[in-house]
Amino acid sequence: MKTKKLFFLVLSVVTLLAVSVSSGVAQEPPPPGPEGGEQVIAAYISASPVMSYQGRLLENGSPVTGTKSMTFKLYNAQSAGTLVWTEGPKDVAVTNGLFNVTLGDTTTLPVNDLDQELWLEITVAGTALPRQKLMGAPYAFSLVPGADIIGSTAAWSSVLYANNEGAGIGVRGESGTGYGVYALSAGTELTGAALYARSTSAGGIALRAKNDNNTSTDAALVVGNDGSGPLIKGFGGDGGEDEFRVNNNGSIWSEANTEIAVSPLKMVIFYNSNVTLRPNGSGYMEVRPNASEIEFVYVPVDLPSVLLGTATKLKSVRVCYNVDLAASHITETTVNYLGDSSLTTLITDGTDRTSTAWECYTLTDTTPNEIQGSLFVRFVLNFTGTGSSHDIRIGRITLTLTEQ
Repeated sequence: MKTKKLFFLVLSVVTLLAVSVSSGVAQEPPPPGPEGGEQVIAAYISASPVMSYQGRLLENGSPVTGTKSMTFKLYNAQSAGTLVWTEGPKDVAVTNGLFNVTLGDTTTLPVNDLDQELWLEITVAGTALPRQKLMGAPYAFSLVPGADIIGSTAAWSSVLYANNEGAGIGVRGESGTGYGVYALSAGTELTGAALYARSTSAGGIALRAKNDNNTSTDAALVVGNDGSGPLIKGFGGDGGEDEFRVNNNGSIWSEANTEIAVSPLKMVIFYNSNVTLRPNGSGYMEVRPNASEIEFVYVPVDLPSVLLGTATKLKSVRVCYNVDLAASHITETTVNYLGDSSLTTLITDGTDRTSTAWECYTLTDTTPNEIQGSLFVRFVLNFTGTGSSHDIRIGRITLTLTEQ
């Protein structure tokens, strides 16, 4: 029996994005329009990776009518090469030589492998026809205007992935009156972020917001949180918790310490202490005794009890000093604050400070409490004689505050 020869003539290769529409309105409607205008409530539309392939089949020069068994394969070369995808055999109806078939409806097209030159090979009733090169349409899945990309992925995997290995931009969004980029996620915590920006360059910036209009009066970046969580969290490279936080009420919390320098020239004498205060031009205060006894002096500290909306705590105090004679020395250092009706002592140190050379010591509050009133540092001075030979000098005083 003489074998009939099949001839295949491609009329057109058309890529149609198969559209699936949910039965109800979108679970998350678009943001409201300007001035609280009406919302456009639309069903979610998602693009499925399928192609509509159209062609004409001739047998011995005559148009074919009937059902033919066809297998479809995608290769990355015109001949030989690597098989990227295959589907079939599937029965295809042919009428007067013309047929239309959907590719990818039974075997999913590998979307991530479509970013290369591809050739389609069709086998009809066991006969492989010459491969046809696909044009650009299959490579544009999910990029048509108005299409949504909707999927469910594992942690840190992407529904849409853009990687620019050069000096340009991975993803760029521009808009006249709407949103250039609008990201939505139903995930949780860091792995469920709606938008993830990452830079692998030592000098790179992962995310940049800039208003290019030099007459703009609005913000370059706006964040909002309708819940009770923070507006912004900032994480460092140590892998621990956040380093700073902008809370929903506008307060700012930071892991970094705040250092307050206090001038000893503000020192005052306890009401019945018998000493003379001698401010020095070098910035320290010299305390000269008028009697051989225990005396008290105070240095008031002006600082906010709430810093950027967050209550502060005393972490430590550092004092620099020297004495003329070790016998006349600082015998106690305390830090106190006065609340509405009571005095609270934060730090008490009874170590004798007897250095005749300038020396600094640091006292730490092991259980920091919130500071809720005016603060002062008190020095208890033990004088064993009078006059200039028993002077005690108080220099720089530094308080370290924390929000921890």
